[in-house]
Amino acid sequence: MSPSLQTSSQAAAHAYEMKFLLPEAAARELQGWAAANLCVDAFANSERDNSYQTTTLYLDTAALDLFHQAKQFRGRKYRLRRYGQESTIYLERKRRRGDRVRKRRTSVAEHELSFVAVQQPRAGQPEEWFCQKIAKHELQPSCCVTYERAAFMKMGTTGPLRLTFDRRIRGVRANDWSVLPVADGAEILTGEVICEFKFRETLPTLFQQVIEKMRLQPSSVSKYRRLMHAVLNS
Repeated sequence: MSPSLQTSSQAAAHAYEMKFLLPEAAARELQGWAAANLCVDAFANSERDNSYQTTTLYLDTAALDLFHQAKQFRGRKYRLRRYGQESTIYLERKRRRGDRVRKRRTSVAEHELSFVAVQQPRAGQPEEWFCQKIAKHELQPSCCVTYERAAFMKMGTTGPLRLTFDRRIRGVRANDWSVLPVADGAEILTGEVICEFKFRETLPTLFQQVIEKMRLQPSSVSKYRRLMHAVLNS
């Protein structure tokens, strides 16, 4: 479970994500530490180097206001996510202020995306809030990104701890609502890995120690913005 996915009973808990952009060698060292100190994600595939495939369809306005970080959208992302070839699609809104994050997520069956695409949700159904948001902000598919994620977790005193490693990031511009893995697209951050430390309330001592030991420096790298830069300038 992502620490930023909170139930109403956990509304007072603050969730944080610290990002680091690391060369492959440093990421491998950190991943070795994670394997020794945390548990491998339950959905990890040992045949894929303990990772799983993630595909995200990002939404934006026709003027790309989220990409350009327009004031009214700053710190927000709206997206659809799929893991591997699963038939379940997750509708997400992510809000970020500094390192503090919060996500709202709803799952729908793939065939139910038609309600999202035409922004005509079934009253009282899970997708209703998401459709209302995309209609209000006039959001549409912008780009689709696929990457390999290795994830490790552990339950801490204030909630779940999670450490993720995202590699082989590739994507394409998108103009429809399908969330299909990108087999061939623009590649970004070749030879580098996006690592994220995720936790609630305060930075756990376990994470603080390895960050200091490896002298890691935070980065504000964004998959969406990096990919859009790549495809817009190609």
